[in-house]
Amino acid sequence: METEKPAHPAHHLFSVLGIVASSAVIIGAFVVIALYADVFVRSGQMAAVVSATLVELTNEDRVERDLGELAVSPVLVAAAQAKANDMATRGYFAHNSPDGLDSWYWFREAGYSFAYAGENLAVNFSDSANVERAWMESPTHRANILNEKFTEIGIATAVGEHKGKRAVFVVQMFGTPRQVAAAEVRPLTPTDIPAEETAVATTEESDDTAVLGATEAAPLPQVATVSVLDRALASPLTTLQFFYILCGFVLVSALAIVTGIEFKRHHLKHVTVTVVLIVLMAALLVLGNYVLFGAPVLG
Repeated sequence: METEKPAHPAHHLFSVLGIVASSAVIIGAFVVIALYADVFVRSGQMAAVVSATLVELTNEDRVERDLGELAVSPVLVAAAQAKANDMATRGYFAHNSPDGLDSWYWFREAGYSFAYAGENLAVNFSDSANVERAWMESPTHRANILNEKFTEIGIATAVGEHKGKRAVFVVQMFGTPRQVAAAEVRPLTPTDIPAEETAVATTEESDDTAVLGATEAAPLPQVATVSVLDRALASPLTTLQFFYILCGFVLVSALAIVTGIEFKRHHLKHVTVTVVLIVLMAALLVLGNYVLFGAPVLG
């Protein structure tokens, strides 16, 4: 007497219960990520993790191009926080404040005497990886991130309103203290920024080059490091994308096991279920990108 061979666990994925469970996991993950982003990230509760993650992402982009990592300067962090708070409180998004305070005011107000300095801004923040990607795709922001003259960085965020909606402002400041600059400095022209992008990225050098290198360099702060969990928490949309990629891999693998890579008529149900679930994930990602999360605004 022959006994029926038990079905492979992959078959259960295509049962009614399996389809319902898979759909619940896909939709549930989207809901959880959306709520988390709104309650924790966009409310500013993850500000420290977000800032550290953005520093690490910036340094990764520099290392990939054989540039030195930037050390976190507490003074630059304070300057960036003051600028972010000012934009959030007063409701503007620009390098120059409504009363004419330029970017360099915040460096000097914090007591940061620089040979070189630069600033990147972003608003509508919801995902660290997306912001860094947007900065790298913008020539002016990319020039600051990959500027070989910079040695230090400070990043801060603040919650305020942008165009009538709650938003997170991000300020990324770069600098090189006078005492660590080279003794011979050739004056450079500030970054040429199109008029429509004057609220995006800017770079400046100190006019006082005579004292550069006159004193011994002070020890730099340690480069920030973050855990894999921290990066996931600071980049909710990117985390959701990776989760859906994993789900898609599981679905395709289960389909291959069930069909034996032989797509016959009675396997049409399995193919349909796989396609529908993958389309559901793609639709939710589109919804997240363009409706719930939104792209960061650089200028």
